[in-house]
Amino acid sequence: MGMYVQEVGPAGAPTIVLLHGAGVGGWMWRDTMAALSEVHLLVPDMPEQGQSQDAGLFSISGTARLVADLITERAHGGKAFVAGLSLGAQVTVSLLGSRPDVVLGAFASGTLVRPIAGVGLVNAMLPLYMPMRNVRWLVRANMKTLEVPDKFESDFARETAALTTASYRRMTVENAAFRVPPGLGSVTCPVLITVGEREMKVMKESAHDLVAAAPSARAFIVAGHGHNWPVQDPSLYAQVVRAWMTNGPLPDMLRPL
Repeated sequence: MGMYVQEVGPAGAPTIVLLHGAGVGGWMWRDTMAALSEVHLLVPDMPEQGQSQDAGLFSISGTARLVADLITERAHGGKAFVAGLSLGAQVTVSLLGSRPDVVLGAFASGTLVRPIAGVGLVNAMLPLYMPMRNVRWLVRANMKTLEVPDKFESDFARETAALTTASYRRMTVENAAFRVPPGLGSVTCPVLITVGEREMKVMKESAHDLVAAAPSARAFIVAGHGHNWPVQDPSLYAQVVRAWMTNGPLPDMLRPL
């Protein structure tokens, strides 16, 4: 069974693929989709997440292959702009390195490509966390930590309940192990890298690494925001998407890294 995909937008318009973060689903783009009604949107739920629980085991490279197939089959002209957040940004970068022929442009926000401390501890704590994960105060605490807006509580709680120990561990290991892929040096399409001003130092360093690897890449800090800024401020995100697609001026809240 393939990935579940939401498809909206006018026929003949440019196609954008939106890739969500870890442990959620395409629902995180709901407000962004409304703000980008003029374009053709493909919004998949990645494997083991959202409505793609039966789409196979998640891996970054494997999901990049699925996205390439999705673009070939359903994007207008067989090519698309691809934008992702966090785990979705890593899939975006993987796709850019492996299948640049289907990518018109890439927009990756909050893309980890360096080692990060604490992954082993997180996985070691899973036996304690998983039996408690559906308790509402813990769901709410996780939402606050991840800066997920309150209106998504029912969606977030549903995803939390569907999460298994194996899938959680798989996603955290994939996320932590991801590095700059080969092939970015020959990419010529526009590549936009963003990182929230309040994100960890390692995320800003990762953005520098991506710009160094991809000659066509530009990196920007999103002033005043954290990792989940595309969900917190979908209007700003839509403005950035439009500017990236048309090579227009970016909003003032973005400043060069």
